[in-house]
Amino acid sequence: MQTQFTMKQANTFIVLYVITLVFQGQHAYRNLVVPGVTIASQSSTYGGNDARRTVDGQPLKLSMAEGSCSHTRSRQRSASLQIELDKVYNVKEVKFWYRKEPEYSDLINTRRLHYYSMYYWDGRSWERCYRDQTDRSQPIPMPSTVPCNGSTQAIQFVTTEPDPRDKLDVFLEICEVEIYGCDVNQYGEECSNCSNRCLECDVVKGCVSCRRQFIGSDCQLCQPGFMGENCENLCISGWYGQNCSMQCSKHCLNNTSTTCDPVNGTCQWGCSPGYTGSMCTEECSAGTYGTGCVNQCSGNCLENQTCYFLDGSCGGGCKSGWGGLKCLTPCRNVTYGRNCANNCSVNCYPSKTCDRFDGTCIGGCSSGWTGQTCEQECPIGTYGLRCYQTCNNCLENKCNAISGVCESGCNDGWVDNKCEQVCTKGHFGRNCQLDCGKCLTEGCHHVNGSCEGNCQDGWEGTQCLIDGSSTGPSPIAISIGIATTALCICSFLVVFVICYYKKRVSGKGNATECPNPYEGPLSDDVPTANVYELPVKIQTESSVYDELALEDEYQNEARRDNP
Repeated sequence: MQTQFTMKQANTFIVLYVITLVFQGQHAYRNLVVPGVTIASQSSTYGGNDARRTVDGQPLKLSMAEGSCSHTRSRQRSASLQIELDKVYNVKEVKFWYRKEPEYSDLINTRRLHYYSMYYWDGRSWERCYRDQTDRSQPIPMPSTVPCNGSTQAIQFVTTEPDPRDKLDVFLEICEVEIYGCDVNQYGEECSNCSNRCLECDVVKGCVSCRRQFIGSDCQLCQPGFMGENCENLCISGWYGQNCSMQCSKHCLNNTSTTCDPVNGTCQWGCSPGYTGSMCTEECSAGTYGTGCVNQCSGNCLENQTCYFLDGSCGGGCKSGWGGLKCLTPCRNVTYGRNCANNCSVNCYPSKTCDRFDGTCIGGCSSGWTGQTCEQECPIGTYGLRCYQTCNNCLENKCNAISGVCESGCNDGWVDNKCEQVCTKGHFGRNCQLDCGKCLTEGCHHVNGSCEGNCQDGWEGTQCLIDGSSTGPSPIAISIGIATTALCICSFLVVFVICYYKKRVSGKGNATECPNPYEGPLSDDVPTANVYELPVKIQTESSVYDELALEDEYQNEARRDNP
C-alpha cells in the first residue's frame, strides 16, 4: 500500500510539474520550484494550512476553502515563509500568489501583506532583496513578481507590520510560490553557460568576475601580466600588460627592465634621473631635474633658460659671474663674465682680481692704467697709481704712464728722467746745455738765462752777454744823427732862401744881410752847440736797442747749436 501510494503521489507531482511548466511560459527563465522536491516551511501554522501548499504547483487555487494556501496563526508579532530549493541556483526573481477570496476586493485580500520583506541566503547570512512600499490604501497586485537576484538555495518572506484591523497580530497567507533562475554557472533567458574561467556568473549579466588570471566578458583573455594557454605564466622580463604585449619603460631606475611590474608596467624602484610618474614616462617639470625631479635648477643659466632635466646642466651657458656645468660655481677672483670666460685685467691692483660679474677691478688699477677694467692708459700728462700724478715739466707734457719718465725730454730749464730737477747753477735752457752770462750774482734763471741782479762790470743785457767796452754806435743812434743833420741843413736852406728873397725885393743897395749860421745862433731859441756834434754824443751813450739786438743774435746762435 505504501508503494502504491508513493507511486500515485509521484505521478501526481509529475502532472503538477507539467502544469507548472505550462503556466510559466511567460517566463524565459526556469522555475526552480519542483513540487515534492522543494521544501517549504513557515514560522507558525493555522489549522491544516501548512507551508507545503505553497509549492504544490496549483497557482489557481487561491481560496482558503480550496485547501491550497498556507496560513500562519494569530497572536504572532512576526510571520515568515521559507522556500528551500534542492541546491544553490542563480535566482533572478520570485513570483507568488496571495490568498484571494471571491467575495472580497483585492485591497481586502492583500491587506495583511503590506510592507513585507523578501530575503535570500548567500551562504553566510540572510540578505534582503526586496521590501514592499505599497500604501495601505492600495492593493498589492497579484500575482506579484519580485526581483531577488542572487546565488542562493533559500528564499524567505517576512512580515512584522500588522494590519490595523488585526491590532498587533501579523499574518502570512501565501498560496503559491515560483522561483525563476538558472543553475549557478548559467545566465540569460536561455540559461547559457558561463565560461569555466568565470568566478561569478550573474544570472542576468553573465560572467561578472573571472578567476585570478583571466579577464574579459567571458574570461577569454589573460589578466595583464600573464600569458599562456591557461594564463598560468608571468610575462617575461621587460614586458607587461595584456598578453604581455607592452614593453617596460627604458627610464626605470638603473634602466633595468626587470624592475617593471608585469601587470601595470610601473617602475617598482623608481625612475632614472630626469623622469617621473608611475611608469617613468614623464620628463621633470621645468626648473627641476635629477632623480625624482627633486633638484632645483641653479637659476644662473644664461637668459634665465631652464636647465637640462636629466642632470641640471645649462646647455646655453651661464650668466655673468657663474661657471660650471650647472652654473653653480662663482667665477674665481681672476675671471669674470659669462661662463667665467674672461680674465681679469693684468692691470688690476693689487693682485689682478676683479668683480666676477663685470670685471671691475675691485682694488683699482695698477700704475699707468685707468678705467673700470683698467684697460686704458693714463691720459696724457698723468701717470702712476690711479693716474693721480702729473707730468709737469716733460716736453709736450708727455711721460711714461707707469714710471713718469719724460721719454721725449724736458721743457727748458729742467733735467732728470722725470724732469723734476732744475738746471744746476750756471746753466739754463734745453737740457741745461746753455751757460749763464756774466751775472753779478751766481747763476741765472734756469729757463731763459736772465740774470736775477746786475751784470758784471763791462757786461750788459738781461742775460749779461753784451760786452760794453766794444760797443759802437747802434743803428738807432746813427739814424738819429742822420735825422738831426738833415734837419739842420733844411733849416739853413730855409734861412738862405728867405734872405735871398728879401734882398731881391729891396734892391742891391738896401739888401738885408742874412746871418751866418756858422758864426752864431739864428735866434734866441737855437742852441749855440754845433749840430754836427749831436751824433757823436749819441754814439757814446749806452743804448738799450743795441743790447736787444745783440741778445736776439745770441739766442739765434744758441738755437742753431741746440736744435
